[in-house]
Order: sequence, then C-alpha cells, then structure tokens
Amino acid sequence: MVTEVLAVTYDVHTIVQNAKDIVMQIIVLRAMMAITPALLETTHQNVYPDVKHAQQEPSVHHITIPVIYAIGYVRANSIYSSEQSAVILLGTILALSVLGNIIFVVTLILRKYRKNFISHFFLIFFRKFEGSLILFITEVDEICKVDCACCLDGICGPGQYFSNECTLGCIDGYIGARCYTRCTHNCTKCSYDSDACTACYDGFYPGSAGDCKSKCLPGCKTCTSGTACTSYKKGYNNDNGRNDCSNRNCPENCNCDYGQCKSCKNGYYDINNLCNSLCPIGCATCSSNTSCGSCKDGFYKGHQYDNINFPLLNGCTHQCRDNCVRCSSYDSCSVCKTGFYGSHCDNICSASCISNTCDILTGNCACFPNFAGVRCDQCKTGKYGRMCNQLCAAGCKGNVCKKDSGDCTDGCSMDTIVGVKCENCSTGWYGLYCNISCSVGCKSRQCEKSNGESSYGCFDNFVGGLCNQCIPGKYGDICNSHCPANCDRRGCLKDSGNCIVCNDNFAGGEIKRDQ
Repeated sequence: MVTEVLAVTYDVHTIVQNAKDIVMQIIVLRAMMAITPALLETTHQNVYPDVKHAQQEPSVHHITIPVIYAIGYVRANSIYSSEQSAVILLGTILALSVLGNIIFVVTLILRKYRKNFISHFFLIFFRKFEGSLILFITEVDEICKVDCACCLDGICGPGQYFSNECTLGCIDGYIGARCYTRCTHNCTKCSYDSDACTACYDGFYPGSAGDCKSKCLPGCKTCTSGTACTSYKKGYNNDNGRNDCSNRNCPENCNCDYGQCKSCKNGYYDINNLCNSLCPIGCATCSSNTSCGSCKDGFYKGHQYDNINFPLLNGCTHQCRDNCVRCSSYDSCSVCKTGFYGSHCDNICSASCISNTCDILTGNCACFPNFAGVRCDQCKTGKYGRMCNQLCAAGCKGNVCKKDSGDCTDGCSMDTIVGVKCENCSTGWYGLYCNISCSVGCKSRQCEKSNGESSYGCFDNFVGGLCNQCIPGKYGDICNSHCPANCDRRGCLKDSGNCIVCNDNFAGGEIKRDQ
C-alpha cells in the first residue's frame, strides 16, 4: 500500500511540477500529501471491511489505478494547464472518496440482508463510473477517434501510453498523444498546456497570455505583435516602408497616390465609392451615368446625325459612320477603318498602298514595288497590269503604256512598228525593233518578226526559210540570171555569179556568163 500511495503522490507531484504558479504547486502538493493516504486507507476499509491487510486484497488499486490513469492521460494529452490538471486530479480523488463511502454504506446494507450478488454489482458499477469520470474530465473530440482522423497524414500506431498514438504528430489545432484534444482559442498548435499556443490562426498572435486571443492589425494576415506584420492580406502592402500592413493596395478601378484613390480609371466613376460605378457603354471617361467627358472609339456625343432637330445628348450614345473608328460628330471622322479615307471614310485607299493605309485627307500613301503615284495608283515606267508586274512592249515610245491594257500611251517609237501595243512590224520589216528588212524573195514582202522567215513562202527562183537564196543555176538580186554553163551542178554565187566549182577542163575565177 505504501508503494502505491507513493506512486500516486509521485505522479501528482510530477504534474504539479509543471504548474506555472509556485503558490499553486505548494498548495496542491500539501493537499495531496495530507489527504491521499487517509483517503486511500478509508476507501480500502470502507469498500473491503472484511479484509485486514492490504496485501491480501487489491484495495488500494480501486482508487489508485483510475487516478494514475487520469494523471497519465492528462499528461499525455495535455488538455489542461498544469494548475487545472492538479485541481482536476485533486477533485477526482475527493469525488471518488465520497463515492467510495456511499458504496460502503450500500454494501453493508446489502450484505446485512445477504444480497451479495447485488453488492458485487454495485462494486462493478463503481469501477465503471470511475473510468467514465476520468474520460469526462479529458473532453475528448469524438471525431478524432475515427481512423486517426486528427493525426498528421492519418498515421497512428502503438506508443508510450496508447495503442493508437499519432506517429507524425497532430493536424493544426489538436494536441496529445492521440491528438484527441483541440487546442483552445485560436491556436493551430499548442504546448502540453492546451491554453499555451505556439502557433495561431491567421489574424491572431499569441500575446502576453500565449493564447492567440490577440488580433493582428486589420491589414495583417500573420503577425508577431500588434504592430509587426509578417505577411499581409490581399489589398494591403508594406510599400510605405513600415511593417504594419497599413498601406492599402490601390483599388482596381482607381488611379492612386500612396494607396489613396485620386481619380478613376477610364470607364469608371464615383471616386467616393472607390470608382466602382461603370460609365455608360459609349463613354471612355465620365462623371456620372449621363455625362461623359470623352467617348470611346465609334461613339460621339451631340446631335444624332448632326441634325440640330434631334436632342443634344452628352452620354456618347450616338455611333459614328460604318467605316469610321473615331469621330467628333457624324460628319467629322478623325480615324478611318483600315483601307478607307475621307471625312466620311467613304473613299477606298489604293490596293497598292503598303499596309492598305493611306492619309485620311488625301489618300496618299507609301507604295509597294513597281507602283508609283502619290496614291500608288500608277505603274512605274515600263510596267503595266493590276500588280504592275508586266513589261510594256519595247516599241512603245518612251517605254510608257497604259496600266490596265498595256497599250502604248504615246504611240510607237519607230515608223516600222505598228499596233496599239507597238508589238508588230510594218510590211517588209522584222526584228525586235522592226529595223531589219524582209528578203525580196518573200511573197507579199511579209516575214516573221522574230526570225525574218517568210510568212507566205518564196517567189519563184528563191529558196530558204528567209527566201534569200537562189535556186541552183540562178543568181542575182532577184535570182533571175543564169549561172555560167561551165559551172558544175552546184551552180554559182548569188551575188557575183561566179562558179562555186568549175566543170572538168575549165578554170578561172570569173567564167563568162550566159546572157
């Protein structure tokens, strides 16, 4: 019995040693030392009056086992502060002592009337009640009992006190070997004393009491004190050089100066309400939902269609002309859609303008290659066609021809060249520039421009593609003279009549010709 009393006293002493208040330590220890032995002995004698020696019956276990269990449970799960744990344990011992005396009286009565079975039932009930009382004072979170729900990563296993202790520790807000107990107040983590926070939820810090009841400044997400932020909430920052997160981010629709909304961004108004009001659909800037400072592209304010008979409106409700991007009135466009120009944007830029853009007033533009003119609507000299990529005929005077057809603008460069495009030669001529005469042997004096060959064949006595050779035995300009009789069958030269080769027994450069 002495050993068991010492065990109880030692465990209580261990818990009380952790108390923060030295006065409470002294009070609780002295109370335990004075009361525990008497209570244990009284309980032992009352519940088991027929037993004279402690060694013969486990009398003291009836009270010591639950108390030791309570000490171990409270210490392992760290539910209460040290002072609270000591007071709870003392109260538990006193309560069990009183209940023990009640059970003693009931048991005596039952035994007197020989109701031993019922007496035994009461003893069993008392033991069960002790266990329930111990569980009650620990305030277990029932959710955490299922599948190690409050253990980090849901992992638990056998440990020093229980078969299902959390191996890796607890999730935020829970403590203890099995993580059954929720930290108090705003703690995400707490020490063995559940009132002593080691980490707080966002917006709180431990404070002097270490209970995470102290609030951070409004702009702080996390903080270490009431003046020092470690991170800030959305909409705040420390750009002002301080660390109190008091500098607000510029509201989305505002133009700010040091976090203060000074003016509204385009498309918004109502600076007193952080510019949260949208301007009318056609307004770029506005002061109300009916008065626009400037209009968005495609809209204008004033009289509709510039007709003074229509109301004068300042809400940018009128639309510009179809091809106008920006206008100050219906008839005054300052920016046209790509490819158009003019005050009404109803003129089309030349297709040969680079990027298909031209001056809004004149239509002038920069040209693609081969194009010319201030509006790029002409071809460079010597070119024609839609893309100005075809060559004018070589016979065009000045190498100039019409863009669409290629016809020579100023006629042909030589009299021997004919045709609207100056592509043909006049009768009796051929060659690129029609400056070579067709052979007199060509019928109708017509030959092909490219090579001079006769278009319709040769006159009599002429042969060859160009009709510029005489038939054998003939010579002369028109091949009407006979070659000398003493020339062999190869005849004579066209121009001179000399034999090419003489017959046998004849010689001489010039042989008498037959007339």
